[in-house]
Amino acid sequence: MMHKSQAMMGKKGERFVLHDLTIQVLLLPMVYGLMSLFAIIFNLGIILNEESSMHRLKNWSQRVKYYTEMYENAFFIADIYESFALLVLGRVVMRVLQKQVRYECQEETTATTISARKLMTEMKELTTFGIKFFCWTCGLQALYQLLVTTM
Repeated sequence: MMHKSQAMMGKKGERFVLHDLTIQVLLLPMVYGLMSLFAIIFNLGIILNEESSMHRLKNWSQRVKYYTEMYENAFFIADIYESFALLVLGRVVMRVLQKQVRYECQEETTATTISARKLMTEMKELTTFGIKFFCWTCGLQALYQLLVTTM
């Protein structure tokens, strides 16, 4: 048996978890914007023919190739965070839907409740599988690109 204060803390804790997950999703524009700024700085290096920090890149064509690859890598890193934010958003949506189904099922019969819960479980697994597959694809593409360009 649980004390009332423990039960209330559990509900508040769930709210805090959803709040934190929502903030992770809302950070997406900032992270993408910062990585875009980072990419533009690399493009500025091409325009200004920046060579002071790149002593190993002796000619302009090598610097252009390097800065172009770094420009693309900045967006690959931003895409990784975008896929992560999509996964978090999927989890938040599924938790909210589960809570709503649970609330609605309290008022109905047991046969409907069992089928609604089974449907909710299957929908959650299918949705999160699709999002995870997208995240893995995006992450592996970015990892491959980062490994190819840095070696």
